[in-house]
Amino acid sequence: MHDFGLGGSEELRKAIQQLNNLSKKLAPQIQLWKDKSIQISRMWKDAINPDIVKSLNIAKFQGSNIANLAKQLDGIFPTFQLSDEMWEFIKEAKESEQLSEDEFESKYGEEIEICKTLGANGWIVSGHSNPREISQWYNAIIADNSDAIVEFFEEDNGRVLETIISDLDKKYILPANRNYFERGIKAFRENDYMTAAMYLVALLDVRVNKLAEFPKVIRYYSQKFSDNGFAHIKKEQFEASNSFFMKRYYFLDVYPSMIEYLSRLFVDGEYTFESGNEPPYVNRNWILHGRTSRNVERYECIQILNALDMIEGILGKDKTDKKEGKHPMTEKDKEKIISEAAKLIANLPNKSNTTTGRAVGKVCPDMVEKIEFSEFFDIHNAIVETLEQQDIILDFSSHDDKVEGLPWNLDFYVYHKALQKAQIISDMLRYFKNPLEETAVEQHLTISATGRVWFSDYVLCDGGRVIRNKKQLTIGNQKAAAILCYINDYVQSKPEPILATDVGNWDMNVTKANGSKESLFGALIGGVEIDGVDLDTFIRERIPIEDLEVFGGHIEDEEE
Repeated sequence: MHDFGLGGSEELRKAIQQLNNLSKKLAPQIQLWKDKSIQISRMWKDAINPDIVKSLNIAKFQGSNIANLAKQLDGIFPTFQLSDEMWEFIKEAKESEQLSEDEFESKYGEEIEICKTLGANGWIVSGHSNPREISQWYNAIIADNSDAIVEFFEEDNGRVLETIISDLDKKYILPANRNYFERGIKAFRENDYMTAAMYLVALLDVRVNKLAEFPKVIRYYSQKFSDNGFAHIKKEQFEASNSFFMKRYYFLDVYPSMIEYLSRLFVDGEYTFESGNEPPYVNRNWILHGRTSRNVERYECIQILNALDMIEGILGKDKTDKKEGKHPMTEKDKEKIISEAAKLIANLPNKSNTTTGRAVGKVCPDMVEKIEFSEFFDIHNAIVETLEQQDIILDFSSHDDKVEGLPWNLDFYVYHKALQKAQIISDMLRYFKNPLEETAVEQHLTISATGRVWFSDYVLCDGGRVIRNKKQLTIGNQKAAAILCYINDYVQSKPEPILATDVGNWDMNVTKANGSKESLFGALIGGVEIDGVDLDTFIRERIPIEDLEVFGGHIEDEEE
């Protein structure tokens, strides 16, 4: 064992051992967290000795040390039981997003638990959803309002639900599978939800066992439908994927919700026949052994259909599909999809809003069915990269800090590069009001299309202006593209300068994509708007600098 800066590895070993001893005691508190939505950081604070946490905090999680220490912590949180590969993903995620340990735990720990909560309440994260829906589902569960989730599947004349049924209908070719599916759907459409659930649960039982190919040593449902039961197939999928987005979607969103749902469906838990306590949801043993006495509701059948859809998509297809003549996607097909979708998006008006899925569906509708689930990610990334080479940025930043879903369904804004950079100088000095000592009287803000931002502010000193603070940061090319697009539109609108006395002034200099320059000026009182968007607010929301003056929109009247 390595020394992680604790003055000796023995101290760390003892801390790890004490944490492992606490793992069993944490189980009921994890359940309590699910029920009451308690943050994971609070659980750590309440359940673990502060001295132990302090010891671990001393350790520096850097470079290869994270993987080594992660192995020692394996078992504390059952969610992360994908051995070295999962921890390599954590390292990859941290490096790609430049997250600290606390930030990673907060962002991804909460995401996993949200998705597990969905599964424990009957809902697997859907491939038709995006982050907004996933967050809304979780909030609906907390508010005991499952109707809001059902609406996602049934709105627009059941668009999502009918798509799921249509997709499944094409998959079930073998006589037995087709027989159960058709009878289940017939009963569902006739509002006979008990019969529909019986057929669909039986089909799900057959399909998940066929596709997962559980090791023979795993015999019981409680073993199958757990993290360990799916470890082999998760490992294979993890090693086969080079996409960060795919790894995140599979292993932080879908699998946590899917395993929780299947455990609830197949494992009796406290609801054994002997106890006489019937579960308040569909359970395989109860419904297929003639023990269910309550009425099965429509939404429960929708849950089963959603589960079938995701299991077929995530776990893959068996060989019978290919035997029936379904042709896989070729590299030429992929190139056509990427080229045509990128061309469509490139021709959209500036600030258009759409998704990759919509674009592909419009230009290549006959190829969508050929796309394997894992190929969505590669095609999506290739389209984004193709457009960036044309100076067209797809802005997904509205999804920052939200639970992620399938990138295929994430809506984005299209921004065509018009400016290389913009510099805004805000002069806050008032001639008839002396500034307080150490109060900034001038700010300089430069935003580059690359996503780099430079900031400095000035104070008065001995009658002159001297720099007080200088900052350089990166906001990413997506947020930068959005800001520069709106600034360019404002410049192109040729606004009349807003003038006022003794409130300060702003000057803005922009460099266009062709290298030409243009300047604007005005009074530091805000009111700089374009297409109903207040640029003061728009810029401040995307650049994390406190007291950013910009065009002065936040200045309030002060008593003289």
